[in-house]
Amino acid sequence: MKKCTSCGGSLIFNPSTGNLYCLNCGNQKEIKQNQNFSVHKFDMNVELDETDTVPKVLGSHCPSCGAVFEGNKYTISDICEYCGANLVADFSLTSKSSPDACIPFAFDKEIAKQKFKQGLKKKWFLPNKLKAGAFKNNIESVYVPAYLMNIQSENQYYGRLYTKSRRSDGSTKTYYKNIAGVENIITRNITIECSSAINQLTFDNIKPFDFSSLVKFNSDYLLGYSVEYFDKKIEDVKSLVKEIVESDVRKTILRGYVYDGIDYLHINTKYTNSEYSKIILPTYKVSYKYKNKQYVTYMNGQTGKVGGNLPRSALKIFMFVLGIVIGVGALLYILLS
Repeated sequence: MKKCTSCGGSLIFNPSTGNLYCLNCGNQKEIKQNQNFSVHKFDMNVELDETDTVPKVLGSHCPSCGAVFEGNKYTISDICEYCGANLVADFSLTSKSSPDACIPFAFDKEIAKQKFKQGLKKKWFLPNKLKAGAFKNNIESVYVPAYLMNIQSENQYYGRLYTKSRRSDGSTKTYYKNIAGVENIITRNITIECSSAINQLTFDNIKPFDFSSLVKFNSDYLLGYSVEYFDKKIEDVKSLVKEIVESDVRKTILRGYVYDGIDYLHINTKYTNSEYSKIILPTYKVSYKYKNKQYVTYMNGQTGKVGGNLPRSALKIFMFVLGIVIGVGALLYILLS
């Protein structure tokens, strides 16, 4: 918990200025940004011996108001629910448990509420009542932990592609082409969530983030915001990383050819150089009830993009499907007439 040097009031991070702001007197304190953050080398082919870096559980005593509350071992920053004091100073942040970098929040809760309503209006199949914002919601600002990775691989491949050509008599001839080669590919900015509260699909729904805004981690960015601890190790996410790399490699190789279809393609991937940084990313967690069902939707705290897990209008979906059926039926009628 940081105090204002002018009046002793509590300081919080102000997204609109990028500085600390005193809730009492409005005094501002500059946060000096540093874009030189740590990048860690690792080997995708070797199992890492990672020590347990879970920080100590948050103490049950607020130093500001004396309130007693239950700590969360997955949280490295929180706010006292009784007096609103920032409790970053009460966490045991070590060099191992501390993030390397972060993207600070770009807007506050009030603007987040407006952006959430605007984002809902862009969703096609939402109930009109929800799109109009006629519901109560609770919004929380939460930094989500993630690994940011760049993976370099050497890929030997061989396969057979084909193209089709229509003859003058209306028949189709298929031409096959054998391919082979070696491609060195760097798959950049792989982002894997490491939160106990959000899964990868939910996380992917609010991407992308602009990583040019990444700055070296500074606990000042946490003041006034909740932050979760990294609950996954590198070994826990390697299988997902390999899936992402293999998909990217396949797409990159095929972009070098002109084809209509793939007969087969075999790729042998060897991981050469890999690196990661532990980062925290700004999100807004919006909780609300619609038709007696509880929903939680996340929003990107940098871009304002609204994620999934939203109610759907059965009538709108029915009308959409009906429109497709009528359209296909009309097209078939024209073609067969």
